[in-house]
Amino acid sequence: MKQYNRIMLGKGGIYADTCLKENYIGADFNINQDLSGKFPEEWRLFNKEFIPIYLQENPKKGKVSAGLSCGMLWTICKGLKIGDIVLCPNGNSEYYVDAIFGNYFYDPSKPLFHCRSVQWMQKTISRKEMSSELQRSTGSKLETHATCQRIRYL
Repeated sequence: MKQYNRIMLGKGGIYADTCLKENYIGADFNINQDLSGKFPEEWRLFNKEFIPIYLQENPKKGKVSAGLSCGMLWTICKGLKIGDIVLCPNGNSEYYVDAIFGNYFYDPSKPLFHCRSVQWMQKTISRKEMSSELQRSTGSKLETHATCQRIRYL
C-alpha cells in the first residue's frame, strides 16, 4: 500500500528549495556516518543501535527525543518505499510533492546527508487548497532538522 508522508526538510523547511533543485529528500540528526547496510527491517533494532550514538552527538537531548529522531531517520531512509508520496513544506504555506524514486544513499556534501532520490511533481499545493482533514493532518509543528509524519487523510 502506498504511503503518504509529510517531511520537514530542515527546521522550517529551510532546505526544501535545495532538495527540490537536487532531486532528493534527506535527514541528518547529527549521525555523521554512512548508514548503508545498517537499516534492519525493524526500526526498533535500528533504534537500539543508534540511540546511544545520537545521544553522544546530541548530549542535551533525552532518551525520548533520541528514540523519536532515530525512528524518523529509519522511516525516511528505509521505511518509505519507492513510489510513496511525500509532502514537503517550503516555508511559504505551500507543499512540494514528490514520489520516492531511489533507495538510501549518503552524501556528506549535502546539508541533509542521509538521502533518498525523489521525483518532484510540477505543482505545489497551498494549504488553502487542502481539504480540512488534510490541513489538520499536516498542521502539527515539526521543528527538528528533518522529521517525518504519516498523513492519514488523502
